[in-house]
Amino acid sequence: MVDKLLEYLPDPNTIKGGLAEVVEVVQREAPLVVEELIAWTVVYNLIWFVSAIVCFALAWWILTKHTWKWANEFEKEPSYGEAGLGYFFGIACPAIFMATCFIVFTCHFGWLKPLIVPRLFLLEYFARMVK
Repeated sequence: MVDKLLEYLPDPNTIKGGLAEVVEVVQREAPLVVEELIAWTVVYNLIWFVSAIVCFALAWWILTKHTWKWANEFEKEPSYGEAGLGYFFGIACPAIFMATCFIVFTCHFGWLKPLIVPRLFLLEYFARMVK
């Protein structure tokens, strides 16, 4: 029975050689993997950061440019029909959108950390992976 099981097991020398190759590849590729991890984190958070700024500016432009137009129309004809609803959505929607953009803007400052303190970023990243 034992002889039959030993036939299926690989040669121990082959395993040692394979493990040495794996360790060598990991040691050679680890710096590149860490560099790509940092680059991905910077790009990911920078995309969110820039998109939040653009959306915030768009909402601000809508709020300042078009809301005054809707307010003037509402003053001329003070009805709470379509003009009142447009006035409400002209203020409420951009304001809610601006608040959301501000939250996204403040939550995605993570693109700075890998650029300024990459070792601290890596420590925090690996600590999150261990949790």
